Amino acid sequence: MESNAEITSAKRLRVGLILAWIPLMLFVVPTAIGIINAFVEIASQKQTGLGAVAGGLSEMAVTFGLVVIVGSQVAAIVMLLRTLSRSHPVRTTIAIFSVCCSGVFLLALGLILWSTPLHQ
Repeated sequence: MESNAEITSAKRLRVGLILAWIPLMLFVVPTAIGIINAFVEIASQKQTGLGAVAGGLSEMAVTFGLVVIVGSQVAAIVMLLRTLSRSHPVRTTIAIFSVCCSGVFLLALGLILWSTPLHQ
């Protein structure tokens, strides 16, 4: 019989994994669409450079909702870090891998937004 602490930890792991991976998976499809649209725009307008591609990516990211993405990733990291346990090495490994992926995702998103020029 599992204790209440282990049941709570397992529930946190499930919710943390959902928060960590759903935005990541939902971000892959819009990113692909944004890149395809950027390359179509580059081909039709004969534009070159990183600015043309970054414009398509930043428009897609804003459309998807940066606050939701960042908020869910931070919540996932917090919940997954609370599930770390020496008694469950597989669970801990999955949680650490998901936290690292969420961190890399947030870093990449920050770099994309930082490199995008502001339109005034």
